[in-house]
Amino acid sequence: MNVHTPNAVAELAQAEALHPLGPRSYNGVNWLGLKTLYMKEVRRFFKVQTQTIWAPAITTLLQLMIFTLALGQGGRMVLGVPFAGSHLLLILGCLLFLIRCLMQGLLISVATRQQQLAMQLSLMVGMLPSFMLSGFIFPIESMPLFFRILTRILSPRWFMVISRGVFLKDASLVELAGPLLALAAIATFFTAMAVKRFKADLEP
Repeated sequence: MNVHTPNAVAELAQAEALHPLGPRSYNGVNWLGLKTLYMKEVRRFFKVQTQTIWAPAITTLLQLMIFTLALGQGGRMVLGVPFAGSHLLLILGCLLFLIRCLMQGLLISVATRQQQLAMQLSLMVGMLPSFMLSGFIFPIESMPLFFRILTRILSPRWFMVISRGVFLKDASLVELAGPLLALAAIATFFTAMAVKRFKADLEP
């Protein structure tokens, strides 16, 4: 319990009379505070995204290059199937799809903050749509109307279109502009959501 003596109360009243409280004013820029904020938050974010995004992306691209070039006939035959298209287009599609996967995983991890729940949710929204609603197993044309519309917002559907177009049909950039733009839009959406929800500290 705080007990104020009459002298303390009088001194406080006198101080308030001499220096009345008013709106806070800022004179110039707090460069030290700005530098501290940059060192603590911005650089930490760039460090984390370097570890979680670019390292897996570069590793996956290297694996893709080795896969396409090492399986015989200068990379034009993959498991006995002729590769008809451009490696660069396929790499671009893989990169956009990979960014979406990484950002979705980061968003799920930040939103759930529990490993078991994050794994289960990732399986539900990641693995199952990739197999069931991408056209990989079941043709999209034979699906009910609701699921045909739903597949338009799922990146595995567009990645399958790009893969088949490049691999089997030698599709050009103009022909794959729609699927590539769809993948880029989905990747941008998940990146924005993940960055918005991401925290560099360990606070709940």
